[in-house]
Amino acid sequence: MKNDYMDNEFRRIIVYYENHYLDFFETLKPEVRKKFNWTLQLISTVDRVPEKYFKHLT
Repeated sequence: MKNDYMDNEFRRIIVYYENHYLDFFETLKPEVRKKFNWTLQLISTVDRVPEKYFKHLT
């Protein structure tokens, strides 16, 4: 199944600060981890990230 948003070519690199993210990630349920991974892959591979993925951060 092809995803319309993402391809396999990275456009940006996500850098994790120390172990904060990994410590947090390990506490998540498997289905939530899957959603986080999908979103991070989207951010890494699309030219323009949809606003809804960052709007809540501001």
